[in-house]
Amino acid sequence: MANYKEIHGVNVEYRTGDATAVIGDVWYNSVTGLLKAYVGVGAWASGGNVNTGRYGIVGTGTQTAAIAFGGYTSPPNLYRDETETYDGSSWTEVGDINTTSWLRGRAGTQTAALATGGGTPPDNRTADSETWNGTSWTEGANINTARTIGSGGGTSTAALVIGGYTDTRLAIVESYDGSSWTEIADLNQLRDGTAQAGTQTASLAISGRAASPAVLTVVESWNGTSWTEIGDVNTGREGIGGDGVSTYALAWGGEINPGTRQAITEQFDGSSWTEVADLSTARRYGASAGTASLGLAISGDAPPSTVATEEWALAASIETVAFD
Repeated sequence: MANYKEIHGVNVEYRTGDATAVIGDVWYNSVTGLLKAYVGVGAWASGGNVNTGRYGIVGTGTQTAAIAFGGYTSPPNLYRDETETYDGSSWTEVGDINTTSWLRGRAGTQTAALATGGGTPPDNRTADSETWNGTSWTEGANINTARTIGSGGGTSTAALVIGGYTDTRLAIVESYDGSSWTEIADLNQLRDGTAQAGTQTASLAISGRAASPAVLTVVESWNGTSWTEIGDVNTGREGIGGDGVSTYALAWGGEINPGTRQAITEQFDGSSWTEVADLSTARRYGASAGTASLGLAISGDAPPSTVATEEWALAASIETVAFD
């Protein structure tokens, strides 16, 4: 069995006081006679409100430099083309997306984003793909299968679009190389309303809905070649939000059954999911941005559509290591 030094490359520190606050640090306090560690404790805090509250909105970027676009408001019943950017405190409307739409796939950053698929008025599904250069949206190569609720992730030139809905739920996954889309290995489970975390070559498909009214707890991991089922979330949800990477992710909000919006937040450590602090505003189909340490939950359906943005942050907290 490996010891601490074999795992971490250093011995446990021997100190007369507590260590500097770095999550993961372990030390022995010789004054108190206790072995201690810094663990990450997360909480949601209020951020700046979006200018137009909507659900089916999607977003990407970081906690201090995010972009959110599209969506749907009810009432009034309108598909939206607004694009907004976030500077860590407030949202600013910028150039509208070309295709008025909701429930799209997304990838990239605040200055280089990608929007794929989605629903368009009156109740159609599009294969449209658009790229954002920091100033305006430009039509790009269409995805192969038009769909709504197809989550996505990666960069504006190396992305995935995962699952979704046409007249049925899909397992289809497509990969983007900056110029065209290619169908690759399917998910093991048909699903829509799923969350994505990660990159084009290392990604998670988190929860979602397989068939009405059933929601999934199943999570699948992508290694660039195939999908593998891994640790389930504790509470299956549709319209769930996701931030982070394939080994360290956050999943929040969503709904279990129609009308039951959720504030539940779960964190993934690479093997299992743990429930952590709830959102202040329960919601489904909000936009995600950021990481599992510094994430954003943006707008969504509360109902009605909320303008609330919430910011997730981890802080270092001292825990005493118990020997049971």
